[in-house]
Amino acid sequence: MEDYVEMLRDFETKKRSIAPDTIGLLTLRMSVALKEYYDQSDEVDIISKIKSMNLDEEVKFEGGRLRVSVNIARKWFRYPME
Repeated sequence: MEDYVEMLRDFETKKRSIAPDTIGLLTLRMSVALKEYYDQSDEVDIISKIKSMNLDEEVKFEGGRLRVSVNIARKWFRYPME
């Protein structure tokens, strides 16, 4: 649970830092244990799941960090912002 709460805090901080002209990858902390839990509890691993929602965008998991294109993060918040 602690890993999950830490990930939510990091996510909140990162999403506020995305400006309209931001490009590249957004790095979110996500513990390996949390990623493995998700991968075991769903039919599709988290990387494949994110890629299926956002074609042609970069998604990686490296050393406890989920790296997604800033464009993907913008899509996550498009509906509430509009």
